[in-house]
Amino acid sequence: MTAIFRAAVASGLAGPVAAAINHLIESGRNGQLLTAWNLPNEAVTTAEADPPGLPMTNS
Repeated sequence: MTAIFRAAVASGLAGPVAAAINHLIESGRNGQLLTAWNLPNEAVTTAEADPPGLPMTNS
């Protein structure tokens, strides 16, 4: 997943992707999708574009 977000940052799409995910979170749709996939524990409260603390590599 980190590689996907790095590509989004490099292409300038990180902000729009984060905004789209935040819309899903605010509307409750994100929770519905996670529940449907049996992943409710993976929920986050906000999406951030390139947040601090991400690893620099995928290792």
